[in-house]
Amino acid sequence: MVVRRLRGAMKSGFIMRILGAVSVVVILTGMWQAFSWQSSFSAFAVSKGYWPTYMGSNAHTGFNRYETLLNANSARNLKLHWVYKAGGWISSQVIVANSMLYWGSADGYEHAMDLNGHLLWQTFLGSVPHAPPACFPTSAGVTAPATVSNISIHGKMTPVVFVGGGDTQLYALNANNGNIIWRTRLGTPPNMMIWAGASVYKDSVYVGRASYGDCPLEPGEMFQLDAATGAIQNSFVTVPAGCVGGGIWMTPTIDEASGTVYVSTGTINACSTYERYSYALLEFKAKPLSLIRAWQIPKKQQGNDDDFGSTPTLFTATIGGTVHRMIGLVNKNGIYYAL
Repeated sequence: MVVRRLRGAMKSGFIMRILGAVSVVVILTGMWQAFSWQSSFSAFAVSKGYWPTYMGSNAHTGFNRYETLLNANSARNLKLHWVYKAGGWISSQVIVANSMLYWGSADGYEHAMDLNGHLLWQTFLGSVPHAPPACFPTSAGVTAPATVSNISIHGKMTPVVFVGGGDTQLYALNANNGNIIWRTRLGTPPNMMIWAGASVYKDSVYVGRASYGDCPLEPGEMFQLDAATGAIQNSFVTVPAGCVGGGIWMTPTIDEASGTVYVSTGTINACSTYERYSYALLEFKAKPLSLIRAWQIPKKQQGNDDDFGSTPTLFTATIGGTVHRMIGLVNKNGIYYAL
């Protein structure tokens, strides 16, 4: 099965291409099988039809090597299975877990559906009905993709949906019924927003925050929260005190083998102290969250509003006969960087 989202594009500058799409479209390639819940949050989960986070896994490869039904020959046989009309535009990637689909919409609702398009629950997570003057889009709600993981809540393993709300709070919802387990404020609306998804690793949740639309600019910030309680364990502001910019627009990537977290940042802004963590790729130690190093776009390649509006991807490459562990991401300046 292929889930395709008709979406307004996520912020990339902040130029947002709202296409007016308000429908979730599902196309079938063959029979979908209901597989058992996977408690692990590793890449192997996609082998059983489980797509628990943005681009499939914490490595954010967006690749499922176990897919055998969909190929160049079978794609021509795709047929529309169902369509569901939402109450607002959609920018969140559909997440698949526990034989359910999870997605958010700009009217402020996170939804759960079965594989045949029937709404199982929807929970209102706040919205920005009137954005700051001159901001685009003029309103927004749940724009971030969800992440689904099994978490021990009060001693009981519970399937949990982690997703940013339109009120700049990170929510933990019971994946079965949409009930709110906890919510934690990570910024002040309407000037701040959680545009990107969260990543879960060893009982912690990692997520970033940015300004609503650079109007006005607000400081970017990275957070580590307790997955069971929502308590903020650590945070890192991406710009010096008194400065703005460095927004985190996309989902953090986690190298589970090394226990490190990577995140890309946005707008660099004039400040009395140079913003060396804007227009950059930051690497953190996961536990506790602490900066290891940063790589910034060379100044001669920096242009106006050259945000990183992409999520880093982990991969390997053979260079000169040696296998290297790599991370790559594309910038608005049109250059793909592999490090």
